[in-house]
Parts: sequence; structure tokens; C-alpha cells
Amino acid sequence: LAIGAQNDINNRFVVQDPAPVAELEAYLNNKLSMIKKSVGMESVPGRVVLTASPSLNAITSADGNIFVGIGFILNLSTEDEIIALLSHEFAHAVFNHTSSDIVAKSQQNLINITNQANSFSQKFGGVIGATTGTNTNDINKYLRNADLTLQVTKTVILPAWQREQETQADFLAIDITQKLGYSYSRGVKSFLELLQVEDEQERQLRQAKKKEYEENFAASLVESDNKSEVTTAIKGLGLSMQGMFEGIFAKSHYTAAKRLDKCNDYYEQHYGDEGKYKQKTTVHEKEWAAVRARGSIKSSLDSYKSTFEADDRLDVLEYPRGLELINKSGKSLITNHPYRIYVLARAYILNGDYARFEQTTNQAVKSGQPSWRLVQLNADYELSKGNQERATLIYE
Repeated sequence: LAIGAQNDINNRFVVQDPAPVAELEAYLNNKLSMIKKSVGMESVPGRVVLTASPSLNAITSADGNIFVGIGFILNLSTEDEIIALLSHEFAHAVFNHTSSDIVAKSQQNLINITNQANSFSQKFGGVIGATTGTNTNDINKYLRNADLTLQVTKTVILPAWQREQETQADFLAIDITQKLGYSYSRGVKSFLELLQVEDEQERQLRQAKKKEYEENFAASLVESDNKSEVTTAIKGLGLSMQGMFEGIFAKSHYTAAKRLDKCNDYYEQHYGDEGKYKQKTTVHEKEWAAVRARGSIKSSLDSYKSTFEADDRLDVLEYPRGLELINKSGKSLITNHPYRIYVLARAYILNGDYARFEQTTNQAVKSGQPSWRLVQLNADYELSKGNQERATLIYE
């Protein structure tokens, strides 16, 4: 349900970190206004808001806001693809797809798994903190277990639209981009080809994360010095999360390959050589290159790219390399952005530099807008030291 434009944005930032690159958002919103005007729907509410997501993530809310991940922007090579993306997301608002419960279910999925992670931290972390004292190896193990739990949430933030919804949005995106004179082959078509690659990468990632998560808990059972209490905590978590993970790690949405086949047929029928509505279109590659080359946009995108790469290195246990990469993004316009601060803190804690982790976390909390993942990681850190009361305050 619609809750008001700003409330909607605030709610989204509970589960995704903002990426406030002002000049880039202004450009995207200018293009969104052009799209609305082209179909006589200037009164449709909502604007484009950038999020610190490394993947090809975009979602439209019930208030018409279009949340686009920086990772998506980094992978687009023409303005034609930009218009295709925005037209597709705008179409979801036009067709009122956001009134369905699919977004609510996805958000609830995230809340559920985060709550389960909290529960695990409270039980397992309390045991570790109470029994290890200053045993750095055990604390490191626990914090890395907790970090892995947190990374699972990367896969459940966005919903999967139903087949009919995606088809409607794709077809309207074709109509809009053609009316505006943008290329189909370098716009909607290449946009969907990008998603095809993402589909396969996501499938492999989900399988790897599922295996890693299962093996991580199995190893914890074998290695723990406090088997009875830890076993109880882990088994309780495992039982409650079993059904949830079946849905999280399963591939269920309408694939980009199937969408592309339908779009090619629709385009040929209406805009191809024999199509009734054939339009003269051109590729807008230079226009997008010029936007990306602007000082503040280029600096911000380059820094986010380094931050995403750092996070990826930490995911595959390359902790020193992750720390090196995140430090490279330090002197830029995104230095104090929530997501970058979270990755920096994560790099410190996984490299065992607890002093710098505490310093970074305290600075982020004082800024008034810390990443929700950093809050979770900070609570896990306090639990690892046996500070149950402090951790509870952080959770609350």
C-alpha cells in the first residue's frame, strides 16, 4: 500500500542502503519525467532513488518510487538501456502491480531472516561470549559465522514479479522507448540480455551460498568447545529457517530468457520491417558516456565499484585484499556513505582489527544514518564479547 513518497523512501532504507549521488539522480529523474510526459502521465507520483546494491536490482514501490541499484547503473552502456530500465519500472506503477502482496512478501522474507539471524546471535553469540573470554580464535569464528548469516540477506531484498506482470511491463517499455526514438536492440533487448547473464550468476550464487551456509553450521557443531548449548541454538535456528531457505535459494521468477523471446516477437510484430508502428530510432551511446564522464558521477561510480569489489573479496574470504580495495575508495564523494562505511567496518572485523572496527562503527552511529547491516554486525560483535545487554540495546 502507498504510504507517502518520503515515508516509502525511509522504509526502503531500512533494508537497503542509500547511494545519494545527487547529479546522477537528477539525470535519471529528468529521464523519468520525459517518460511520463511521453505517455501523458506526468501526474503519476514517484521519483528515481539510487541504492547501494551491487547487483542488477531495481524495484518500483506502491508510491511510484523507482529504487535502482548502483550496480545496475554500472552495467549499462547506452542511454537506450537507461530508458528501457526506467520505462519498465514505470510500467509496473502504471499497471498497479505494486498493489499485489508480492512486495510485502519479499520484505517480510527479509524481516524474517534478519530476525532469525538476531535470534541465532542472541543464543549462539551469548554462549560464545560467555565461554571464550578473550579467546580471539573463537571470537573470530563466531564473527565470521555471523557475517555469513548476514550475507544471506543479499538474496532476499527484491521480489520476483509474476509472468503476466513482467510481460506487461516489458511490452509497455518497448512502446515507450520506440515512441521516444530509442533503439530496441541496444535498449530493451540488451537490457534483458544483461538480466539473462545475471540470472545465471544469481543461480550459481544461491547454490554456493546455500552450500556454504549449510557447511558453516555443520563445521560449527564439530569445532565448538561447548557442544550441548551451541548444538541446541544451531538446531533451533536450522529448524526455523529450513522452510525459509527453500524459498530464498530456489529460482522461481520469470526468467529473462523467456521474457526476451516474448519481447522479440512483440517488437517484430509491431515495430519490425512489417510492423504497423515502425519507428525511426537511433542508438544513444555517446549521450550516456558523456553523463558517466561528469566529475562527481564518475568519481562516485568508480568508488562504488571499488566498494563492491571489496565486499566481493570479503565474501570469498580474501580478507586482506578486501581491506585493500575498500581503502582505495576512501578519498571520494562516497567516503561517508552508509554502505561504504559498512564494508570498511566489515573488512576491519574480518581481519581481526577490532579497534578500528569500534572506531568506524562509533563514527557511523554518530552520523545518524548507519547501514542496517553495520548495526547487525555491531550487535554480533558485542555478543562475541559476552556483552548481552549492550547487544540487546543495539538490536532495539
